Amino acid sequence: MSWKVVYNKSFGGFKLSDVAVELLVQRGLPRDPWCAKIPRHHPELVAIVEILGDKASGEWSQLRIAEVDSKYIIDEYDGQETIKEEHEIDLKDPTDIRISLSPHEQEELETFNALKDRGDTVDWKWLVEEDKPIDT
Repeated sequence: MSWKVVYNKSFGGFKLSDVAVELLVQRGLPRDPWCAKIPRHHPELVAIVEILGDKASGEWSQLRIAEVDSKYIIDEYDGQETIKEEHEIDLKDPTDIRISLSPHEQEELETFNALKDRGDTVDWKWLVEEDKPIDT
């Protein structure tokens, strides 16, 4: 199953036109030109944007409709929005504290640990480039 979602394609921010807001109010939804309280996938909102087309867009907005097949988020930069679906988002698991190392970094870490396990005194400085200061 897929759903339609209203988003703003242009810089400036999401805003409904006065006409679109009035139509939403007539359909029992709150007066909310920025859709802070109305889900962007609400069928009434989608229908009004489909019917009005560009006339649904408020000042600085260029409202469009995207179709999604899963949960989504609206990513925004300077008012311009993009829809990202669940499978497109790299969600972080706070219980996973593994460190991602390149093969070279992994090899250096294994060498360091082997020397440490052997009882050798290991200087951390050999793990970093000579010309870079070490933050401690």
